[in-house]
Amino acid sequence: MSIALDVMGGDLAPKIRLDAAEKAVKEDKISLVLVGDEKIIKTYVDKHKLPSSLIEIVPSTQTVEMGDSPIQVVRQKKDSSMRVCFDLHTSNHVSGLVSAGNSGAMVAHSVLLLKLYPCIERPCFSVFIPKRESQSFLLCDAGANVDCTVKQLVQFALLGSLYLTGLHERKRPKVGLLNIGAEDNKGNVVAKNTFDTLSALETNEFEFIGNLEGKEVFESDVDILLVDGFAGNIFLKSIQGAVKYFYYNFKREVHNGSLIEKASVYLLKNLFKRITNRIDYSNFSGAPVLGVQGNAFVCHGGSNAQAIYNAIKVACWAEQENLSERMADKLSTIEIQKILC
Repeated sequence: MSIALDVMGGDLAPKIRLDAAEKAVKEDKISLVLVGDEKIIKTYVDKHKLPSSLIEIVPSTQTVEMGDSPIQVVRQKKDSSMRVCFDLHTSNHVSGLVSAGNSGAMVAHSVLLLKLYPCIERPCFSVFIPKRESQSFLLCDAGANVDCTVKQLVQFALLGSLYLTGLHERKRPKVGLLNIGAEDNKGNVVAKNTFDTLSALETNEFEFIGNLEGKEVFESDVDILLVDGFAGNIFLKSIQGAVKYFYYNFKREVHNGSLIEKASVYLLKNLFKRITNRIDYSNFSGAPVLGVQGNAFVCHGGSNAQAIYNAIKVACWAEQENLSERMADKLSTIEIQKILC
């Protein structure tokens, strides 16, 4: 089955989205439904000779802007490229969707059209972030919810653990709570109560390892970093900004360096390439909207073609691994229901 791609969503649409589609079709033979301005899409498809056997074009007449109100989008833009992607998914025309559009609108459409699993109160965005020893951790929530209750954070920990255990084969993942200090009594009221709740929780699904400061995360054993979407999104974008700052300073120093320094960098170019690939956010793009009954993946609005391409691959992989069905089966067990409800 195909993956629907929101061609018009995000800051760099539609060119970057179509570049990603071309890569996915030509390199991985992934079947795609391209949703958006029919004329623009058809012109690109013809110019780049994309195989008609793997491409379907579904037109839409509206676009969700990054500053649009999610509720107004749902009510007034029912022919937006994002909405059409969701409609294609709910009608089983596609097995999943990818969008780099308005994140609030993604949440609203996911909840209203795909529906939440029983007892789940809110969905969350879950993003992989690299850390030491070629490992990574899952950030939950990366920006779906500005405010979270204790119960919702506990549910995010469970959703993330089921995702890692079922599809990434990490047995009983370690959950850490992002906080301003490692001590038990640190943080605001929600953080303190979440710490107490998780500490007292008896479950085989995950292991709670306590509070983590931001500076400790990348050297820790954490598999899931738990935080509300407000702080989580700031944390994520701060990492991206820090990486860009490092790149900028590195390139400036090389440009202004001596011939010997420049030659040394040239000799070590393969090493630097490996490091760059290790920390490049575009290699970790494609956040599943966990908690809803479907395969919806969201990307940053400014994502490049590589990031969108990777998200398409993740969405395809989720369909092949029956992500939604496996999550539903696990969430319906008596043990899990006791925690959720």
